[in-house]
Amino acid sequence: MRRPIFFCLLVIRLATSVLYAQTPLPADGSFSAKGHVEYLADSSGRLGIAEVWRDSARFRPVIADVPQFGARRQAHWLCARVVNAEARQQSFTAEIDYPFLESSQFYLLTDKGQPLTRSEPLGWQTPTKSRPLTHQNPLFLFTLAPGQTAWLYVRVRGGKMRLTVPLRLHTADGFVLADRQQRLFWDSTTGALAVMLLLSLFLFMLLRDRVYGIYGLYVLATWVYLSGNEGYWLVWLDRPHYGPISAIDLPIVGMYGAMLASFWLIRTYIFPPVIHYTWLRWLYRIAIIGPFVSLGALLASAADTTLPGWPGAVIRALEPVCYMLTMLIMVSLLVYLALRRVVPPESAATGPARLYLLAVSPPILQVILGFLRERNLIADQFINREGASLTSLLEFLILIGALGYRYKLMADDRRQLARETSWQRQQLLESQLKAQQQELHAAQAQLRLQEEKERIARDLHDHVGAQLSIIAANSPGSNGTALIGDYAREAIQSLRDTVWAIDQSVLTLANFQAKLQQYLNRQQQLHPTCTYRLEVEAPVGQPLSSAQALNLFRQVQEGVHNALKYAEATEVMVHCEVTAGQLILSVSDNGIGFDASALPTNEPHYGLRNLERRATELHGQSRIQTAPGQGTRIEVIIPLTA
Repeated sequence: MRRPIFFCLLVIRLATSVLYAQTPLPADGSFSAKGHVEYLADSSGRLGIAEVWRDSARFRPVIADVPQFGARRQAHWLCARVVNAEARQQSFTAEIDYPFLESSQFYLLTDKGQPLTRSEPLGWQTPTKSRPLTHQNPLFLFTLAPGQTAWLYVRVRGGKMRLTVPLRLHTADGFVLADRQQRLFWDSTTGALAVMLLLSLFLFMLLRDRVYGIYGLYVLATWVYLSGNEGYWLVWLDRPHYGPISAIDLPIVGMYGAMLASFWLIRTYIFPPVIHYTWLRWLYRIAIIGPFVSLGALLASAADTTLPGWPGAVIRALEPVCYMLTMLIMVSLLVYLALRRVVPPESAATGPARLYLLAVSPPILQVILGFLRERNLIADQFINREGASLTSLLEFLILIGALGYRYKLMADDRRQLARETSWQRQQLLESQLKAQQQELHAAQAQLRLQEEKERIARDLHDHVGAQLSIIAANSPGSNGTALIGDYAREAIQSLRDTVWAIDQSVLTLANFQAKLQQYLNRQQQLHPTCTYRLEVEAPVGQPLSSAQALNLFRQVQEGVHNALKYAEATEVMVHCEVTAGQLILSVSDNGIGFDASALPTNEPHYGLRNLERRATELHGQSRIQTAPGQGTRIEVIIPLTA
């Protein structure tokens, strides 16, 4: 009874093979599932190899070069015919070029369904030491005799991502060569990214510009994504989990980390000229929330794939929707900034927005092609991983060129600023030199003036003073000649006072006080019936000019002279004080006083006019306070800052 059933199944199997024209799987390492591989969905997940062989009629042909299955955790069976066309025994290596399958197991059967060999179950959590080779992908090594034909069955079950089974068949030598070429490609890519990372860190430390640090983070996160997606971390660390992050989650974390770093780079490198736009800031905030929502939705969906109903559907749809919305917003902003009309030099073809848009165009194109490939609209496995690496490498090359151009512009600006600063410093030095020369000329002029004053004082003293002294000495006789002598002596004293004033290079209130006291002492000797007092309420270090000292001294002389000659005073008070930047000098007596309003207007009154004139010359004012029988007070007020 069993033989007729077995014979019928064999006939059906052969008929099915002829119907679908399933040709042997080529051993050239290509992704050629179409026409060579068939599949069977194992919804129960309990089918064994014997049951699968008996159900061969249920297999369906794969219509793409790479089998794509929407269900993530549902098991699928793949079968392909392999032939050793050589006249010698040959070794083969079957490879699934995807490291993150939840489980995979290979079976090799004869044409009659008799088992030849099988592999141990392999998954992304299988340690490296338990694998047939130190390799991140599931491998199956087997040998066929000359001209032998066999059937290769593969049972696969996906994990968190779409179930993609890029099945390849190599000869033993072909696998070694292909693996060597692939490792050389990834080592070269990693080396190029490492050079860009080191260059960005060097520029960051040299310039202290955070845009280069952000670029370095972008490169690092992208490298983590690419190497993690290739499964190299499974070999490097030989463990499926790295703390809270698993090996299958590492590419996702790297991808969204790279996305956030790119957004930060855009914010720092492109947005500063337009960041004051409120609508742009809000769009950027919405876009930057997208990666966090997508990552959370993806992890939540992976943690509980059995969530029923619409909540599970919403969570599963949230991740791609947020991802695509975020990318659409950022690309739209880049296009807007690249095409907007602005003033030069931002409107040039080398503007940051245009260069960045040029840099991200290859990765965007790769994402679009990958989207089409997943839906079997194009057949190219190279788009997924090696293509992603090449487009990322091209992106970083363009970006490093753009940042290098930015550095050149900054260097040009610094050089221009240095030239302007040097020119301004030179102008300042020239101005200071001119000011110093003017000060030198002024000092020389002051020195010449001082020398001229000393010469005039010396001439007055040596010539005029000497002649007046001779006149005074030779006039002891009659009243007329005695009067001439008195006048001569007064002239000598006045001349000495003048010489004292103009001969001083620096005068202070202390010098003026000493001169006044000397004058009052001399008057006390000449007129003992009158008492003279001097009061000074001012800082003795207060500086005075020669003109101020001489005019004030002459006013004191005029006031004392009037008190003796006209007021018949017996007491004279000279008072000096400084207040609110003004010097107040007063001469008071206890004489008979007079009525200033009763003075005749047709008489010259030279003494009073001299008081007013001298005060006016010092930019001040003078006033007289007197009344009959109440004495007289002459007051002079001059500004010390004039």
